[in-house]
Amino acid sequence: MLVTTMTDSSNSPPLPEQRDEILMTLNEAINAYVVTKRRHPLLLAISKELDKVMDQLSQKKKTSRRRVRIWNDAVFQLARDSFDMFVIDLFSIRERLVKRGLLHLLEQDCSRLRRCDPSEIPMVPAMLHGDIDSPEDYARIQAEVQQHHRELVTRSINGALDRLIPGEYPVTPKGVQALVKRFMKQTEPLERDRNRVRAHRYERHFDARHFQSLGDLQGQLDIFERLLGDLYLVLTRNAFIFHLNFHASTEGTAKDLADIMVHGSINSAVNAYGVARKTNKNPVPWYYFHRRTFFESPSEPKEGGES
Repeated sequence: MLVTTMTDSSNSPPLPEQRDEILMTLNEAINAYVVTKRRHPLLLAISKELDKVMDQLSQKKKTSRRRVRIWNDAVFQLARDSFDMFVIDLFSIRERLVKRGLLHLLEQDCSRLRRCDPSEIPMVPAMLHGDIDSPEDYARIQAEVQQHHRELVTRSINGALDRLIPGEYPVTPKGVQALVKRFMKQTEPLERDRNRVRAHRYERHFDARHFQSLGDLQGQLDIFERLLGDLYLVLTRNAFIFHLNFHASTEGTAKDLADIMVHGSINSAVNAYGVARKTNKNPVPWYYFHRRTFFESPSEPKEGGES
């Protein structure tokens, strides 16, 4: 049995060693996209938990879902504002990519959008595990694995370029303009949502018909991620896959926020779930009471008499 592992830096955006404006602009766009997209899974989780809490309360109170009240509408509004800003920021990334941004730079320098040959890809040492009979066999297997890696990266780069600029090579400014036109057309729902709903909610041209749900917006995210991923592969020329890591705490945070929205506060949620119970040792079973006494009580003296 032979197992090989390859070094791959595709999990993070490139950090150019020299001042390369195109790579720096690509890096900025990817970072902005990551910061913006992080809100999406949290908003989805909040929506799910809010439905769960309100459905459960409507069953317990034997009333309709519409009669279950949101007691903390300020926190609910914060979630709505975050949803609006998610759309507005995503649209802002769209504009930055097109208007004197990354795609504009590539239109000025089409040579950066070029096909790849395996010989251009640096050899990446492989870690080989298993029984290898001789140094000659080791060298042969090492060379085969490295060549496979180079061919894999090459296929990924050329496939990405074909998706970006189909049916044209060498790439010309018209090819990049066609890419821009296609991207703008695909993201028109985002533009309408931003301009007719989110950014002008209280103006006359507000039109709720252009509102996109979180599920609808997943399609727009896919378009952005596909474009950024293909550009990453072609421009960095050092990876065969584009993958973004998102570290967004959603489940626990969403539950807490849903409880605060529906029950009104942490204190009310604690009481509603029967966590706080009155006993002789706990005559005032309120979260607020214990929080206040925690901050009012003197700190414990440290060893040696220090406070």
